[in-house]
Amino acid sequence: MPDLRSSLPELSVVVPVWNGEHSLGKLLPRLSAALGSAVEGRTEVLVVLPPDDPVADLVERSGARVVRFDQTGYGPALNAGLAASRGRWVVTMDADFSHHPEFIRTLWLRRHEADILIASRYVAGAYAAMPLSRRIASRALNRVYRTALALPYHDLSSAFRMYSRQVVDDIGSVNAPGLDSLQEILVRAFSQGWKILEVPLFYRQSRTWTSGRLAELGAGYFKALGRLIALRNSVKAAD
Repeated sequence: MPDLRSSLPELSVVVPVWNGEHSLGKLLPRLSAALGSAVEGRTEVLVVLPPDDPVADLVERSGARVVRFDQTGYGPALNAGLAASRGRWVVTMDADFSHHPEFIRTLWLRRHEADILIASRYVAGAYAAMPLSRRIASRALNRVYRTALALPYHDLSSAFRMYSRQVVDDIGSVNAPGLDSLQEILVRAFSQGWKILEVPLFYRQSRTWTSGRLAELGAGYFKALGRLIALRNSVKAAD
């Protein structure tokens, strides 16, 4: 019988499109070129789309695979993409080109240093080009989460990450419906003893965030904080 493990991709890249905002026409060709130069072996790109999203034709022409999700929100989109991925390692990144595909090479070269790599905007050597209002809000949010959840990481809200297949299979689906799913993954992974490492990232915000959008995100994050604190302090926490 053929060795099924040998036919699996070395790397899967999951790109959720959950709020209608994307730059896939620019992102996917750059992503394909970056993967070709960075990774030896098979790779796959999965673009997660709502039902009947017309951008599916563009995705398939680029050679990427379309994954559909039925519920609304970032959490269900992320769940669908991770569940459909087959790679030994999995990268998640935003669809709006704020995450440059070339950085995947850095993550790939450092993949054996931890079970989860966070492309971090807030560690030594990183740089985040974003408006002052969002920088302040993002840093404050991460500081609150870092303190309340007793996690030793600075950028808990970065969606640009690399996961080992073992982590993806162990954690399974997240319960959070929104961007707080990013913190939920870290809480569950840390509590279950997986090694997490932040890697300095050069980040350039690709779109303008209105004050209303920032307020909406902040309210959602703080609403989820109590649930995550309970999870962090549960008997499931290995530490």
